[in-house]
Amino acid sequence: MVGGSNACKLISASKTLDMPLQREAMKDCFSSLMNQDPELVKSELKLLINRLQSLGKSKLKLLINLLQGLG
Repeated sequence: MVGGSNACKLISASKTLDMPLQREAMKDCFSSLMNQDPELVKSELKLLINRLQSLGKSKLKLLINLLQGLG
């Protein structure tokens, strides 16, 4: 959804402590996402929600804790 180059940039930036680089990578991904067809985003989001719901409560709780820790 955000493009291969933006995804790679975000992965690389996440492995550094360079906050400006991380911000730029997040901005690029967000901008790309916001420029996608809304119906495509909606359908992909539904797929993601279904995948998350199929994890089961314990794995979903672990994922939520992990994401909160990243914040």
